Amino acid sequence: FGNGPSDMNLFQYDREWPHYRHQKLCARGEHLEKYVCERIRQKGVMRAVVKFFLHRLPYEHPGYFDLQARKEGGCRLHCLLSGETLCFGPDNTYLRTKVSSPRRQPPDPPYASALDAFACQVQEDLAVIEIGKDESDRVAALHLCFPNHWAAQDKIECDFAAVHAPVPGFGKIARQSGSLLNHLLTNGPYFRFAWGLASDTRLNHHPQVPQGYGDERAWRGREFRSDQPRLYLRVERQTLIGLSGSKALLFTIRTYFEDVSSFDTGRIDQLYSAIVSMDPDTLSYKGIDSHRDDILQWLALRRATAASTPPG
Repeated sequence: FGNGPSDMNLFQYDREWPHYRHQKLCARGEHLEKYVCERIRQKGVMRAVVKFFLHRLPYEHPGYFDLQARKEGGCRLHCLLSGETLCFGPDNTYLRTKVSSPRRQPPDPPYASALDAFACQVQEDLAVIEIGKDESDRVAALHLCFPNHWAAQDKIECDFAAVHAPVPGFGKIARQSGSLLNHLLTNGPYFRFAWGLASDTRLNHHPQVPQGYGDERAWRGREFRSDQPRLYLRVERQTLIGLSGSKALLFTIRTYFEDVSSFDTGRIDQLYSAIVSMDPDTLSYKGIDSHRDDILQWLALRRATAASTPPG
């Protein structure tokens, strides 16, 4: 996708790491079960999750992760960025997390599982999908600290079709979801990108407003104002990869923001055309319907300004 070797990494790190890490810890601290749900049923799936992360993180980012054997058996994974060491027993069971310095605070609440611990070492949200012998599927675990107007508690144990039911035009894909997910078990990883518009850069847009937050409309992040225009492209880089040794998939979501006010005329035209082409259901799903005309008018003004500004 034009980003060199990093495009092949499932987990991407940048200078925003401290912010992403802080926001994950804040979400967990607000209410762990609101953002972290685990209902894994199949034997061996969690072991496959642990094995995957213990291999993949040091492989993709050897400068950030160090994997070592423990004298007592098992291993420990040290993350330079978080300053945490995740300890595992001989059978890859999660034991505990140690912090490398008294200046660093241990996670509060403590990590509830290996998936919880791993998720707090990366900038992505995570999901685990189990595949049944009959090609049925279910969301078995969700670590969703950066939800884009959906909740982990509403999607846990749902199948692929039910999770994506609100997406306009998803019906054709839903009918083939069983065979599609089974194919993904042994092929991949697969990448896709989803985009929307937001009036802020808050990562957490859970549909349930945190207690004491106050302004519910501001929390939604979909209040475009013509007098104080702020508009951001919210892009999710999504990946799917099979977990070796199990009938399960790992799904990752990495959220990025781009300030629309920085777009050149070409990108403004692309966004303008995309919004104009949307049907009412898509506009509503993306939260643009009530501000569509105001956004288009602002984009037209931005284009005129950009076109009249000399290069450099």
